Amino acid sequence: MLNGFFMDDVKKICQVHNFDANETMFFLKQLEYLEPTLYDFDERMLHYRRDIPVDNSIDPGAAEATYEMIEKVGKAKVGVGAYSGDLPRADVRATEHTQKIRGITSSFAWTVDEIRKASFANKPLSRLKSDAAARSVHEQENDIAYNGKADEGLRGFLSSEQNINSLGVAKDWEGTASPDEIIQDFSTAVQTIKDQSLNTRAPNTVLLPIKQHMQIGTIPRASGSDITVRQFILENSEVFGITSIDPLPVELDNAFTSGTEDGAIFYEKNPQVIEQRIPLEIVIHPVQIRGFEFIFPVEAKHGGTVIRYPLACLFVTGI
Repeated sequence: MLNGFFMDDVKKICQVHNFDANETMFFLKQLEYLEPTLYDFDERMLHYRRDIPVDNSIDPGAAEATYEMIEKVGKAKVGVGAYSGDLPRADVRATEHTQKIRGITSSFAWTVDEIRKASFANKPLSRLKSDAAARSVHEQENDIAYNGKADEGLRGFLSSEQNINSLGVAKDWEGTASPDEIIQDFSTAVQTIKDQSLNTRAPNTVLLPIKQHMQIGTIPRASGSDITVRQFILENSEVFGITSIDPLPVELDNAFTSGTEDGAIFYEKNPQVIEQRIPLEIVIHPVQIRGFEFIFPVEAKHGGTVIRYPLACLFVTGI
């Protein structure tokens, strides 16, 4: 809930504008109701929190965040000569990876007249303004999580700097490829991630453009079967290892091959592999007054998407 200092500030401003006691109490009640609702976000359109684990552990005051990757190096001697001469040396090698953290800001406002009219009619203040401010912040977070912002030093899931490998398919899934060929593409993608990571990683999640997601969710596994390609893959998770196949509208359309091909993302959804950094969730700052408006600054912070193990991910293009 809103803290006492915030409430005291609002009361003082209400007095400056000659709000009566009822109008002041009405406005304070509206603000108490508003704060928890401002944190809502539309899962139906913005999927960044569904697809990418969130790290809230970083201090909001940090300008950047760094993590270390530790690599074990060295070989041991075996058999004849194992006890003679210089012993081989094992060691660890650490590399640091730093990414910026940037602020995201917006605001909303009500005029003195809007507050008085709502109080007179005993109707709640419209949430549309606060919803719009929250939505604008969440849209920026969504864009950063997937696409990054290179000019701000932020990387996204699809940023080329993440060094994720690509695999092209022979036939597109929208009509050319047969169900067997689509299933083979899934199998090849899964095996590719296992091979390139030396069997240390395996994908459990697939993101698809909406058209291809609809396609594999409607075509039968085989002629006369009531099992779709999507159901077949998910029901055989002990073979494929895939537990989730989700649509990702917009972001994957024409996302590859210089904007000419749709693509899928196969990856291990695991905070050790991939995380987006959100040091500061949406905060409403103390009300400001400008002329006859009550202005509410809104702030959040995002540090982009960190992929610690790019070999646990694969872009499958040409689908």
